[in-house]
Amino acid sequence: KLIEQLKEGGRMVLPVGTNRQELKLVIKDNEGIKVEKIISVRFVPMVRDALD
Repeated sequence: KLIEQLKEGGRMVLPVGTNRQELKLVIKDNEGIKVEKIISVRFVPMVRDALD
């Protein structure tokens, strides 16, 4: 698991959810794991035609 790879003082930011997501901040400290919501986001895939 990713969370097991965090060292004390480590932080990880990741999207959680499917279509509508929340960016979460995961912090590992001497008290354990803390998870904080940063902001709501929405995943929009990039398509090749839009890049040209």
